[in-house]
Amino acid sequence: CQKGWWRSGWWGIGGGFLGLFTAELLVGVAWWSGSRLPESFSRPMTVGLAFLIWAVLSAVGVWLFIGVLRLAGGQSAAFGSPWRLPDWRLLISLVLVGGLNAWQSVNQQPQFMATAIISHRGVDAGHGVQNTLGALRHVSKQRPAYVEMDLHETKDRHWVVLHDENLQQLAQRSVTPHDLTLKQLQRLVVRENGYRDHLVGWETYLRAAEAKHQRLLVEMKTTPQDTPHMIQRFASQYGQRLIHDHDAVHSLDYRVVTRLKQKVPRLPVGYITPFNWVSPRSVPADFYSFQRISLSQEFILAAAQQRINTYVWTPDTSVAMARMWALGTNGQITNEASRLRWVVHQPVATQRWAVLQNFVLSYI
Repeated sequence: CQKGWWRSGWWGIGGGFLGLFTAELLVGVAWWSGSRLPESFSRPMTVGLAFLIWAVLSAVGVWLFIGVLRLAGGQSAAFGSPWRLPDWRLLISLVLVGGLNAWQSVNQQPQFMATAIISHRGVDAGHGVQNTLGALRHVSKQRPAYVEMDLHETKDRHWVVLHDENLQQLAQRSVTPHDLTLKQLQRLVVRENGYRDHLVGWETYLRAAEAKHQRLLVEMKTTPQDTPHMIQRFASQYGQRLIHDHDAVHSLDYRVVTRLKQKVPRLPVGYITPFNWVSPRSVPADFYSFQRISLSQEFILAAAQQRINTYVWTPDTSVAMARMWALGTNGQITNEASRLRWVVHQPVATQRWAVLQNFVLSYI
């Protein structure tokens, strides 16, 4: 019995890899043909390939289920031989279900929407140190929709533009923003990507962005050391100014989202979540920022129906960018803004392979 289960385990692994390999070959066919076929053939061919992928993965799944039972010694007479031909009525039903599934996957909206290009921590292609004026000056030449940057409260109740809670990696000093005043932090030299720069205060960074007419997506960082009413103070000092500049704010902290919306209702505020575990209706946010591995077509569709934007972080390869574009996200927060601009300016027909890739990954 134990030997049978070992054999069934290897049978399942081998069959799974075979099905996945075949599906990826069909995705490769879509990629190869995308730039070689006219647009009028692109969509029908994608539907056909999606149907083939569904057929391959479904057939492998059924074959493995019956085969594993046989190898494990648990087959009942009801299953018969795994090689036995199915009833023709069942086969027709499966074909219809597969065809509908393929058509819906290829044509479901939103897909290939106009995508907001958002520079992650103000860096593009490694030019400059994250969250510094040098990086901001460089990336603003690319004219992204937003420059995403981070804020921490300092010891003297100001804000410094910084992502990490500890400066060990950037400044080789094991200190936190709450250990130092803003002036002390601004004297620190930070190094990254072969560049060196100084930390910068929020007011200085904001003025520099305003001078370049660059919109910001501000991530509010919170720690247990933050002063009471920090968010209310930020809203009072900067809420109307951010509205005037057409900026936005997002945070991992649910309290930040709710309090900012209460204090400054007209300010666009988003909720950052690493996992797709919330409903668009459950948080009073104007948009969501998702880690890309947890984003699903179902959530994007639900958010679109409620007119809530979805941003995704951080796709940096052309493949990941095309997949997120095909899912219908409203924006991508990336370290490679110039690359993303190139991807989303490609003809849609050349990127339909990404729809199939998402279709395959939905089975995993």
